[in-house]
Amino acid sequence: MLKTIIFGTFLLASSQFAIAAEPDSYEKCAAIKAPSKRVKCYDSLAKPPTKKQASTPLEKGTEQTTPAKKNDQNSELRRDMQALINIPMAKGELENTSEYRERVKQLYEKYDKRTYKVVLGVKETNTDWRKLVSYNPDTEVVSVSMPELNFGFVGVQIGDKSESLNITRSFLETEPTVIKTSSYTGRNGLGREVTVEKYMATFRGLAILGSSNENMTPQTFTASIPRERVKDILERGKVVLTVRSELLTYGEGTYLLDSWLSGKEASLLVKETDNDRPTMKDPRDIERTRLMLPVRLIALSLLDGNGNEVIQAQGTEVDTPAIKKGY
Repeated sequence: MLKTIIFGTFLLASSQFAIAAEPDSYEKCAAIKAPSKRVKCYDSLAKPPTKKQASTPLEKGTEQTTPAKKNDQNSELRRDMQALINIPMAKGELENTSEYRERVKQLYEKYDKRTYKVVLGVKETNTDWRKLVSYNPDTEVVSVSMPELNFGFVGVQIGDKSESLNITRSFLETEPTVIKTSSYTGRNGLGREVTVEKYMATFRGLAILGSSNENMTPQTFTASIPRERVKDILERGKVVLTVRSELLTYGEGTYLLDSWLSGKEASLLVKETDNDRPTMKDPRDIERTRLMLPVRLIALSLLDGNGNEVIQAQGTEVDTPAIKKGY
């Protein structure tokens, strides 16, 4: 049975508290200013529910992933991120403060400063609106650019501090996007009903920490490459990242746990959520969640289809400040 939810101007009552920051695979949609067109763009990236799915509750709705295949070379990163998602971070009912702080400290020490090798296929990672690897035929220069820098917000859950803090990061997806779909019936203040299509998209990847700059320019690495070699790189090449986890802290004995406004969802990962609320004109309810392991980019290599190294570089933001107070 479809749920009927009554609202005023908007059909959706609930809202997310986290700061919006569009993921890489949705940047084309995020750049659209008109709300109706932007929502339609998001809708085009997800498969609409069937009639059978329309009467299915959200938690039992459909689930799909983007065509990208999981990379077994990234299994260690995937395993640790899943562990951080699964581990309960909220203070237990019978857990005293001292025990809770010690438990968080041990988890922090276990998963902080870990080094991962992340392998991404160039063709699978590049999109029409954001390219990890690009080529300028006029200058014959190939570039590997991290996603654009953005601000995010985290909060101190334990310790002596309790405030919102600002981080600067690039979000790089490393896993296929998971999209769950369902529908429900919404009704505006005039009693008019409409079927609302619900999309919940989850993105997993890396929050590559760095310092803010005037143009929020991300880390970029270049090399001169003859044009005859570029097609192979774009079709069969790989980008290999060496990253080191840097779980966020702010002062001795103080750890940043997202989402800090909701203790039950607290995590040593960075979590950001934003959504587009449905209206009568555009009855689509879209929620996007990004789960990110905060890391530093230590080194990067670009390989051609035969595994030959085209670019080898060290990260330029290994120890620059990436967290500060204020909005």
